[in-house]
Amino acid sequence: MSLEKIKYKTQGMQPLWDAAQLQIICQKFNEVFDEYLEDEHFILKAETDNFQVQVCMNLCKEDGSIQYPVQCICPDYAMLKMQPTDVAIKIFEYLNTYWKEYFEDDRDTLLTIDWAHHKSSDLSLFIRGWERNVLLEMEANKLLAASGFSEYANPFDESDWHI
Repeated sequence: MSLEKIKYKTQGMQPLWDAAQLQIICQKFNEVFDEYLEDEHFILKAETDNFQVQVCMNLCKEDGSIQYPVQCICPDYAMLKMQPTDVAIKIFEYLNTYWKEYFEDDRDTLLTIDWAHHKSSDLSLFIRGWERNVLLEMEANKLLAASGFSEYANPFDESDWHI
């Protein structure tokens, strides 16, 4: 699949689990990585449409100041003859391995901001991540606005980074 066709969709997606079920999965990740979390928690989102399964795991500071959203897409999952929930569980397993490495390497193992192809045993995945200092971004926007640059061109399309 061409990288030009990879997109984390914000519309037309159906959640794979209800909020209570997703919270249970989220709590498991928070428990597994509890020793590494520094006033942080995970927020999860898992969705599908007829073409792809997508998961976002966002590691957030409790005060919302820092976020590290990691997005993962399995395109054309129907060709795998798997249910979308099974695909999402395999994505969670793959991301569990990433987060383990991330924390064990003192948070030095970062993903690229652009989509990168990853291969798990069963799935072909596209993953990206971006550490965000939300408070710094807000301060920078205030500074730009105070300097008359409130309508500057943002080089990143952030519309699909939010959970």
